[in-house]
Amino acid sequence: MSKLWVERMHHSMRKYLTLAFVLTLVIIIAQRVFPTGAAVSKYYKVKLIVDDGTGWQDRRELLVHSNLTALDVLKQEYEVKTKYVEGKGLFVVGIKTNKWVEEKDPYFWHFCVNGKLMEVGADSYLVGDGDNLTFAYSDIATCLR
Repeated sequence: MSKLWVERMHHSMRKYLTLAFVLTLVIIIAQRVFPTGAAVSKYYKVKLIVDDGTGWQDRRELLVHSNLTALDVLKQEYEVKTKYVEGKGLFVVGIKTNKWVEEKDPYFWHFCVNGKLMEVGADSYLVGDGDNLTFAYSDIATCLR
């Protein structure tokens, strides 16, 4: 083997190694800038019904992120006060509609999903596509649709 041939091979190998390094670097950077799946968000259509017991009622159809709880959805639309109940989560005790409406015995805020009274706090329920979320203030649990 001639010395010239060895030098050419060495030079070619360096070019290929440099090219491989640059391509690897480009792939790594592209994965950080454009992570797979991260740019795709899933949204759900939900209906939010709030009835403050005074004759005032609000019904809204919303498009929300799929990873939200019922409490998150409510807080996006209203000012809310909550209290923690051990083992059940955060329960709504006040919503500012036209004015603040807060729990006062025997009246309370109750939370329903698709016409069913929920036995957990609104922060414990992840919304699903097409859900009807109801927050109603009364002395008896009534679930509006």
